[in-house]
Amino acid sequence: MDYGERLKLARKHAKMTQEALADASEVKQPSISYLENIKNECTGSEFTARFARVCGVSVDWLSDEIGEMIPEYYRTTDPKIIAVARVMEPMPEYGKDAAVKDVAEVAELIAQAQGGNGTDG
Repeated sequence: MDYGERLKLARKHAKMTQEALADASEVKQPSISYLENIKNECTGSEFTARFARVCGVSVDWLSDEIGEMIPEYYRTTDPKIIAVARVMEPMPEYGKDAAVKDVAEVAELIAQAQGGNGTDG
């Protein structure tokens, strides 16, 4: 599958029009159209990571068709979890580590308040 096909599939996965993807990723709509047109044989875009975040797909998959289209952490229907994953994706590792530690501490406090062990979700 070429880059344009993957971009279109990612956009459809996100239930977005070209205009919506353009607005969300701060790119002009004709650029999205150009990239998705397989006749142009595009091999990528400098905005690939941004498109992937907006559409909730793997950057590696969108750029090079490596791995799964939807990262494991996006396999949920909870919009809050998806939003958090999208916000955290571009963060450096130390930022992700700190955020995960904070969330784990909050989950532990909630579990203690409920009398559980924090693993019941």
